[in-house]
Amino acid sequence: MVTREIIFLLLFTCLICGVSYADPGETDENEGHYDRLTGEYHYHRTVAPSIGRDIVAIQSRAIADAERDVLRDAKSDNTWYGAGFLFGLLGIGAAYVMTPDVPPVNLLGKSPEYIIFYSSAYEQAMRQEHVEQATTGCIAWGGVLALYYLYSSGQL
Repeated sequence: MVTREIIFLLLFTCLICGVSYADPGETDENEGHYDRLTGEYHYHRTVAPSIGRDIVAIQSRAIADAERDVLRDAKSDNTWYGAGFLFGLLGIGAAYVMTPDVPPVNLLGKSPEYIIFYSSAYEQAMRQEHVEQATTGCIAWGGVLALYYLYSSGQL
């Protein structure tokens, strides 16, 4: 009797799984269709690998273009030298904490993949540039202070 129940449960489970994974509907020329329940368009397995390769190629090209453009665009003025010189460690901290704004003109007409990668890489490169400038300004202030101390104590 127990074996009949187990066999019945196994058959019932197989039937439910088969129905729940079924994907009814004809496919169009792109080998996909709209799901009747969700209304979302999806592709079937025969097309997905080639689409995946195309997407990876597009993303790789966008990332390479964005990396090149960030190296060109991530140049800063001398403002952060002054912040480090005048405010010392606070200037360095501010340079590290503040998020640089990406110039919107650099993103016009670009793909979403490019925009995402460029924005992230630009902010990181500019933050590094600002911190380096503020550190240099802070070190310069330390040098001026050391010279003043040596001069005022008569050692220079």
